[in-house]
Amino acid sequence: MNAPQQHASAAVHASDSLRRERSQPALKLPPLDPEARAHAPLATLVGEVAACLGGSSDGGLAAAVERCNAALETALEGQRAAPRAEDPAALREELRGLARLLVAADRGDAALVMRQIRRVLGRLDALGLV
Repeated sequence: MNAPQQHASAAVHASDSLRRERSQPALKLPPLDPEARAHAPLATLVGEVAACLGGSSDGGLAAAVERCNAALETALEGQRAAPRAEDPAALREELRGLARLLVAADRGDAALVMRQIRRVLGRLDALGLV
């Protein structure tokens, strides 16, 4: 077999391989859980703000931030309105884990851990355990 025939044979083989790949069914992602589905519009708005940061400042950024803030506040308010029953033992374990994280955290992560501790303490207060 000469070089042009080998090249043509390789091209036919690649074409057949590509055709087989395209005939495979598309990968199906698992369905989103209801909470993730509820957060999808907010995630879209966050993406719009990020996109506006890279573009011109024609007022689009201000409008996108305003829409995003409104949706974020609505979502947070919805979570606050539905207090959940907390197990004090689970809160105790969460605080113990956060205490371990706080000791091991670097300076940048320590502030995040402290905010998580503040949230747990707020939940304790909301339960009337304080």
